[in-house]
Amino acid sequence: MHSHHQKALGIFLVLAGFLLLLLPYTELNWYFMRSYGFLLLGAAGLWRILFLNSRQGVYLASFLFLTGLYFLLAQWGVYDISRGLTISVITLILGICFYPPFFLKARKWEYLIVGNLVIMMGLLFLMRYLGLIPSRVLVRVVDDYWPVFLIIIGLALLIQALSRSPKLPVREKRNLTPGTS
Repeated sequence: MHSHHQKALGIFLVLAGFLLLLLPYTELNWYFMRSYGFLLLGAAGLWRILFLNSRQGVYLASFLFLTGLYFLLAQWGVYDISRGLTISVITLILGICFYPPFFLKARKWEYLIVGNLVIMMGLLFLMRYLGLIPSRVLVRVVDDYWPVFLIIIGLALLIQALSRSPKLPVREKRNLTPGTS
């Protein structure tokens, strides 16, 4: 772990510890801490990525920011949190978070393939939560079509391997003028 990362993590842990110790003596609650904590950690990570040209941690920063936003909107009363909704939304967030690494890094297609797979799972969970598809249909779809996930993962691995295949060396042109070798 780099020294500046270790310092940042140490400062965060000290502050988090103090806040948790003071929690019983303040009007703050865990839901407040969770919402703003995720949001601020994600925003700090995204700030570091955007303004300090650091591409490390883009997935985690995106995940923390979007998860904090989800909990903050629920805290503000935009919607009621339930286990089914949270599982659906967190799964969607996990899939969406594959997009920033694709655009900010080396445009690796496996990021999009895996991200889209996770988004599809999140949409299935959300549709089941909203009552658009019954649970037995979801179980049957997963039971019947789980090999499709293997095919997609295999394709992602093949695309990755083919994109990293070594290039053929370019032959040097020799000067074929008389008297030189």
